[in-house]
Amino acid sequence: MRPGRDRATCVGAGRSVIYSLKDGSPIQVTPLLKQWREARPALRPVDIAINPAIVELLGRQVADTLADAQAIADVEREAEKH
Repeated sequence: MRPGRDRATCVGAGRSVIYSLKDGSPIQVTPLLKQWREARPALRPVDIAINPAIVELLGRQVADTLADAQAIADVEREAEKH
């Protein structure tokens, strides 16, 4: 079983294979599914270089949106008091 995959996920995948084939049992399918998974090439995450200016712009946009939401909440809270 690959890291990050629990037994329930693998059993679910086996059931999907059985359903697609319209035949077989978990005892037949599970070893074959495991063998197929292990034969696939491992995918490695790739680091993506993000332009620091983009990071700064996104940070400002999040901060501005948060400030707007806070201001709206403050106005609504004041309106409820009256």
